[in-house]
Amino acid sequence: MTELLEVEGLCAGYGAAPVLHDVDLRLAPGTITAVLGANGAGKTTLLRTLSGLLRPSAGRIDLTGRDLIGLPVERRVMLGVAHVPEGRGVIGELTVQENLRLGGLWRKGAGARRETDAAIAEVYDLFEPLARRRGYHGHQLSGGERQMLALGRALVARPKFLLLDEPSLGLAPVVAASIMALLRTLRDASGMAVLLVEQNVHSALAIADEGVVVSLGRVVARGKAADLQADEGLRHAYLGF
Repeated sequence: MTELLEVEGLCAGYGAAPVLHDVDLRLAPGTITAVLGANGAGKTTLLRTLSGLLRPSAGRIDLTGRDLIGLPVERRVMLGVAHVPEGRGVIGELTVQENLRLGGLWRKGAGARRETDAAIAEVYDLFEPLARRRGYHGHQLSGGERQMLALGRALVARPKFLLLDEPSLGLAPVVAASIMALLRTLRDASGMAVLLVEQNVHSALAIADEGVVVSLGRVVARGKAADLQADEGLRHAYLGF
């Protein structure tokens, strides 16, 4: 299968403090890849580097044949990259509808508003609670609804490649399970690739096709999600169960 994303030799950090070391990654369309590891392993730094929030010190990031190194965040969004960071980033002073519309601000020209309106309608079909609360402000939503809104805003861009950082953090188990199940539905329906950072290893591997284990900024294991979950030595050494 032709790869959607290819990462080679990626190194990144903050100032003089390196975090990622020679990371290689391959993602195919229509797949979910879970990035696993302890706190401080470099998982969030990886997502920030891929989305353009952090500039790497070395390496290559190739999305459908286009090198992303040096491209600003907004250009990566136009090429099909969407990032839902930890903490969700919902703007509390804006309504649900206004937050969703932010996901389509990059579109220009005739038909841009029509395409964004259509994408927002699709989000309301996916997240019925948001449809009922479209006039509510962000600060009036529950934690689960804010996570739906953050994910919905990313989907308004109709991405090819979705980066998700801890989508179940702070959510009730039943809400977290519904978010995870939705990711599989999106993968199957849209063919986009998902790179998922998630502390709940069982939940992540249950929906993922592939897994990557990161320790101290290096990839120490990769493979089919089921194989990683079955590897007792790997689980004890790096995944804490």
